[in-house]
Amino acid sequence: MASSKSITPTLRPPHLEFVYRVEAIMSSDPITVGAPFGTGNNRVIMNIIGGTLRGPGLAGEILEHGGADWGVSVQGSDVCLISNCINPSSGICY
Repeated sequence: MASSKSITPTLRPPHLEFVYRVEAIMSSDPITVGAPFGTGNNRVIMNIIGGTLRGPGLAGEILEHGGADWGVSVQGSDVCLISNCINPSSGICY
């Protein structure tokens, strides 16, 4: 009779490590972009007008009007994407 040993490797438990925290100041004027070509994808864009980034060995300020946060609704599903430019604090090298 054949052996019933599993050949599945033992998995490590997931590990999370704190990298940084972003505190962004958002514009109060949203920009709404409709669904192009009837795709059902709607987008609302909020400009990031400032803020900070802090973490172990990592620090900086978000440049004035240096980014945006946008939410996308794809036929009922919501996705949030963030993009910004960081000015590193003195002594911080990236």
